[in-house]
Amino acid sequence: MQITQSIRKIRIYARISFLLPLIAISTCLFIYIFLGNIETYKNYDWEQEAVEEDLISILTPKNNNAFTNLEDQHSSQYTKCPKYIIDVDYELDNKKIVSKNDFPSDPEGYEVFIAKANKENRVKTAFYKPTNKLNYGCLKNYPTTHWILKKITWLEKTLLTTKQENKSGFSKVKNPYFYGEISISRSARYFPGTLIFKTLLIISSITLFLYWKNTSVVISEMNKKKIINKPSKKFFYLGSLSCLFLFLHAVFFSVEFEINYFDKLRKLILFLFIIFEVLAQYSLTMSLIKTRNQISLYLNNFILNIKLLFIILILAGTIITFIFLISTDTTKAIKNVIEWNYFSILMFYYFLSSFVWKNVKTEVHTPKGV
Repeated sequence: MQITQSIRKIRIYARISFLLPLIAISTCLFIYIFLGNIETYKNYDWEQEAVEEDLISILTPKNNNAFTNLEDQHSSQYTKCPKYIIDVDYELDNKKIVSKNDFPSDPEGYEVFIAKANKENRVKTAFYKPTNKLNYGCLKNYPTTHWILKKITWLEKTLLTTKQENKSGFSKVKNPYFYGEISISRSARYFPGTLIFKTLLIISSITLFLYWKNTSVVISEMNKKKIINKPSKKFFYLGSLSCLFLFLHAVFFSVEFEINYFDKLRKLILFLFIIFEVLAQYSLTMSLIKTRNQISLYLNNFILNIKLLFIILILAGTIITFIFLISTDTTKAIKNVIEWNYFSILMFYYFLSSFVWKNVKTEVHTPKGV
């Protein structure tokens, strides 16, 4: 029963090890995109035909007509926002009304003019008028996320605080898998992304170790039962080292020390995780290939062949990628594209691993001499 129980555990830990890292980076990316693309707005009734307000100071309209006062967190919200783009006219202290129409060929000049008037306390009234164009900086145009933040008010406050404390930390992001606007580390740099990233990677390092441990148990039991003869355990030691470096990467992530070369040390830890992970995968796959005839009752040979092809491609891709990065003056965007895609593809190994072992319900008794 030891073999069948361990195989079931392998399948479970492999699926968790596949899902958790992807959930971690996807969640952090979603939070970053939210904070970079969605704007906060003053707590007005934006459903009105027009809004008129006497203001002491109004920030220059930017980012799709977002009138945000981040200095006063309680006056800004995500859930109350104008669903449509807003046109604004400003009344100055001399009763003059200023609008974008006064600067038809110089929109930047319009913003500079309003910013200067605002700094001089000359702006007295703003008239907000909705257009018929959707405002994609407004959360109302994303019904599911809007509903979540309406129901979970503390989450909205947390995101407001994060944006308030990192005013220049976010940029608009489309898709880093194709355009490389940001790196994985930058997407996870801000709370609550940092907490999610660190927690899930630490758990992943544990589930990965349990995956390699139970695989080692299966191989050892097969050796005891004379199903295979003197199998190599190299994959377990390589896999354990990869888990250790993943754990260290998670622990040291976003931690700052005033130590020379600490950033280089963190990069080395991540590099060692990748190297040992790829070597462990290669070692295990080759061990299974060599003994496939003896343990065919436990293996899905079709998936094993796919794993072999996959690990060969990963090895080749890893070597080519390192040579490319070292020998060329690559842009940061291209490096980010490689990082996002490489990490996600690497985790696909564990998706395949969850199917390479058959879901054996009872212990298989192999005839003697086989």
